Amino acid sequence: MKHFLIVAPNPRAYRETNELLRGGDGNVIARVSPHLIEGRFTPEDVARLPAGVEAFVGPVPARVLQDLPPSAQLAAKAMVGARGEEEPAGEGLSWDAPGFEPPG
Repeated sequence: MKHFLIVAPNPRAYRETNELLRGGDGNVIARVSPHLIEGRFTPEDVARLPAGVEAFVGPVPARVLQDLPPSAQLAAKAMVGARGEEEPAGEGLSWDAPGFEPPG
């Protein structure tokens, strides 16, 4: 089993994912309703996730974070940061994304 942070794009997908994971072999560590579920899951658990739901072993890409509400963004960054796997600010965003400042 690997440590995943699962990101659901909406409350319905979150509920479906939560129900699906209850029947698997995984171990839920934390839930931040209605978008995030953190835990240790098998590849089979992750393969069964509903459409649009994504699972990350490392940092959550900026393209995914930017679609979450601010509270879920903060929680996702904190969960990843607690594992020591924080991604640099703006990583993965296009240079013309709102709030992104190019290096240099």
